[in-house]
Amino acid sequence: MPNKLSSKKIDDTLQRLNTLQYPPIEGSKEYNELLQCYDDARKRGYKKGRAAAAGTICRMYIQHRQFTKLLPYLQEMKTLCEENGTWHDMYFDCLLMSIETDCTFGKFDQAVETANIFLSGLIQSQKGFRAINAYVVIGNLYQMRGWHIRAMRIFHQGMVRKNEFIDLQVFSGLWINYAFSLYCVKQYDSALQEFNSLLESKDIFHSPHLLAHCHLMLSQVYAVGFGNYKKCIEHTDTSLQISRAHGIHAVEAFMLAAHGLNLTKLKRYDEALPALQNKKALQVVIDNPVEYAELLNAQAECLLHLGKPKEAWKILTELAKMPNQSDIIANKIKYNENSAMYYRLMGNEKAMDKAYELRNKAQEESSKIEFAMQLEQVNAMMELDKKKYEVEMHKLKQENMQHELDHERQEKELLKTAIDQRNTLINEFQLAIKKIEKADMKRTEIFQALNAKIMSVKNSNAELSEYDLRYNDKYKKHSRLLLEKYPQLSSSEVKIASMLASGLTNKEIASMSLTTTRNIENHRLQLRKKMKLKQRDDLVKTLTILLL
Repeated sequence: MPNKLSSKKIDDTLQRLNTLQYPPIEGSKEYNELLQCYDDARKRGYKKGRAAAAGTICRMYIQHRQFTKLLPYLQEMKTLCEENGTWHDMYFDCLLMSIETDCTFGKFDQAVETANIFLSGLIQSQKGFRAINAYVVIGNLYQMRGWHIRAMRIFHQGMVRKNEFIDLQVFSGLWINYAFSLYCVKQYDSALQEFNSLLESKDIFHSPHLLAHCHLMLSQVYAVGFGNYKKCIEHTDTSLQISRAHGIHAVEAFMLAAHGLNLTKLKRYDEALPALQNKKALQVVIDNPVEYAELLNAQAECLLHLGKPKEAWKILTELAKMPNQSDIIANKIKYNENSAMYYRLMGNEKAMDKAYELRNKAQEESSKIEFAMQLEQVNAMMELDKKKYEVEMHKLKQENMQHELDHERQEKELLKTAIDQRNTLINEFQLAIKKIEKADMKRTEIFQALNAKIMSVKNSNAELSEYDLRYNDKYKKHSRLLLEKYPQLSSSEVKIASMLASGLTNKEIASMSLTTTRNIENHRLQLRKKMKLKQRDDLVKTLTILLL
């Protein structure tokens, strides 16, 4: 009897088991370790370890497609997470596994309700493996529900984050599902291109499980999209070889089932039937009513085309008793089509017409759903374009504001330089007069010196006038904005308001306007009064918001 594990030992063991390339199978050494972790955590009252072990067991059963066995562990994990309320990552994983399990048992409404929790914003907050897993699980839910366009959008949302996920090995799983979603919406060329790109990626070869699935899906693309029997068989054989070489028994059985469906699509009924009746293939999908119904429908179709209507009828009778088999429109269409064919072979025209009528109704329902999904896709794309436009406009506005601010700083520096130059000239002019007053000079010489200084000031004023022209041109829009909102303002008040919004001080404005600081203060009071500002309102801030 092995020794009991400590809490730390339980955590370390679970961490190691969770990093295995492929989950352990029942009876293996790793499987027994996992059960010991679970039992010891339960006996020690170590709830977090118990929940983590239950989650690892659930992941193992999901990979091996043994959904019935995981139910008690999943419920226990969910209960423990909800009781604690702080194990957010673990609860996130629990909800995703609940979606997969509900899909398996045909509880699509319940699964969609859980998925909506993620799509409300939770999915965007997740990083790495958990984010990828969320996109895959929710996308697969929509695929199983028949909402193929919606599924493609979910997978595409994950692919948009490619730069964030590209270094993670599990990213190949998201990429495979995105490629397959293109196949489901009949974008066969695009799907083929994505699958070929995947096979050129080195990362996928590190995961035999994903590589086998990639070849399986490629076989479906060639069978359904291109009717290419040779390529279909080639990729099916490769998929089976990889599964058998790495002991991936659940995947191998699933490959056999998918191979039978591909051959049925290619109308090679004599080859398809043995694959569809394979016990391993049936066993791997028996827990999933949707996949099981699809397999039985394919069996019935093969038997009818091979002239065995009585055997086909037994299968159709079994299908009719399955409560969830008609939840998927495609299964409903195929069931009624097979029933009509059976009645035709048996010579029962009335029953045949009734079956065809039901088939046609199901096809109409499918067309409506497809149209609704296409409309949703168009609306989503329009909304996406709108958001992109808004983001671009916001970015452009920010760039323009930054450009204006930079230009404003340059203008302000030029203005200060011009004011400093003029003040320097005036000071020199005053100094020259004082010197002339003291000097013993003739009248002609005095006036020549004065005229020289006056011309110097005039030249400076000419430069300032050029600057004023640029300044006035730049702030024409300011004048328009101010007068539109405050038509009672005078031209001088508008100019001073514009200068205040540019960040100039009273002293700077007075110097530039050849007036006194006191006069500028009076203008500011008039501006406040005409703009009807309250005592707590900041004049400069109000003008800045309005004009800049």
